[in-house]
Amino acid sequence: MLDKRIVAGLFVVGAVTTLLILPGGQRPVSDSPARLGVAHWLWTGEAPLQGLATTAPLVLHDRDGNVTPWFGIGQSLVLLPADIAVSAMGLSDPRSRFIAVQYLVFPIINGLVVASAALLLTAIGTGAAVAVAGAVSLTFGSTLLWHFQNNQENPLQFLLLLWALISVFRWQATERSGWLLLAGACLGFTLLIRLPNLVDVLIVSAVPLAGHRRVEYTRTWMRTVAPMLAAALAVDRLYHFARFSRWDSTYMHMSGEVARNLDLALPEGFPFSSPFLTGFLGPFVSLQKSIVLFDPLTLVTIVCLLLAWRSTTPGIRRLALASAAGVVLTAAGYARFHNWGGSPAWGDRFVTNWVWMACLLAAPLVLQLRLKRMTVLAIAVAVVSLQLLSLVFPAWLEQTQIAAGSKTAITQFMNRDDSFGHFVIGLRVQNVLAPEGLAPMLLPLNPLSSLPTPVALVVRLSWLAGVLLLAWLARHLVRMARTPAHADRPALA
Repeated sequence: MLDKRIVAGLFVVGAVTTLLILPGGQRPVSDSPARLGVAHWLWTGEAPLQGLATTAPLVLHDRDGNVTPWFGIGQSLVLLPADIAVSAMGLSDPRSRFIAVQYLVFPIINGLVVASAALLLTAIGTGAAVAVAGAVSLTFGSTLLWHFQNNQENPLQFLLLLWALISVFRWQATERSGWLLLAGACLGFTLLIRLPNLVDVLIVSAVPLAGHRRVEYTRTWMRTVAPMLAAALAVDRLYHFARFSRWDSTYMHMSGEVARNLDLALPEGFPFSSPFLTGFLGPFVSLQKSIVLFDPLTLVTIVCLLLAWRSTTPGIRRLALASAAGVVLTAAGYARFHNWGGSPAWGDRFVTNWVWMACLLAAPLVLQLRLKRMTVLAIAVAVVSLQLLSLVFPAWLEQTQIAAGSKTAITQFMNRDDSFGHFVIGLRVQNVLAPEGLAPMLLPLNPLSSLPTPVALVVRLSWLAGVLLLAWLARHLVRMARTPAHADRPALA
């Protein structure tokens, strides 16, 4: 296990990074305000979307006739304690509550993600220095950084996946059933966020089957993990019934029914109306959503694995195979969905769990191959620059430019099959190089524009202090990880 000081340092890296970029979370990309509305409804009974603008032209109504979000309950449960706390402080306006809640909750979630990523690497046998390098490169060199800014549920899902994997690897090392109890809790909760996360359940559950105690593992899994998964599915159905008085549907199927009843000339089978090959191949080869384009660390991982497969540790090989299976199965699961790419996210947001897992392996593999320092530096500069580019403007900017003039407003939303032909990263570079044309659009998004000058100055100085703190932490973590007490240990068998 990592030294507690290193774990704490990585947590602070994730939390401070989130605080530095979080004002972008007020941009209309995140679904979190609606999920917070559900959290508020859970304990007050108020209409879930009261005081919030609904961006979707088609919405669902609950059994009481209130407009309700169509999401799972998972992230709302995480936001619930913070919502109660800020409401007790007298914040009643939905927007003010959301701003306060996001600053309370998301830095903690994201800090835990960074620390847990390093813990997973040590669980599969890497040393402290390698684990720190992997976690830091994942944070700043993958689309995880964009999600730190925009408060989608993806980092929470990834955190649960990390701990589910840590638990099964720890079970293999210790044979303590408590680890599988933790894995079951994580996998069950991730189903409450999105039912398609069943892919994660299947893959994580299959990881220990590569070992030699398959019968023992299967019995323990049935006693510990299976009941928790059953309980999570029961909670999901109860929540669905409490809202819609129906057991035998999902909110996406219900939204399709609403759309078809409005006679919007939608394709048959909407919302699962995209051609399978288009939706399946899109995350891999489309200019608009390609994993390799938006998360090039995956390409680094693939190349390094091809060069050094036999010399890599068993843990890294198993995690790499699990990542590949997860990406393929998740892409297949969303292939028929009309918005298979998860627009307007930066990259494909439905396959992120296993894409980030592959990105996490890039630094350990690069260090194992002992590439030249200039090569490593070039890779680092390229991937970090790409992800910083994602924070400059809201992700929906390019999506709006692509769709402008092509469809009516309502069919723009409901027929969002992402095109293979639009190079979003190229459009982003063009927008950065011509900012004067975008100034009127971007001015309302500046969180400091409405603040008094002294307050804005304090905010800017605080931001600079945060940047300096990150730089100091990075240097300190590297020094700690390289000390003899934390020297890289041989990989676990």
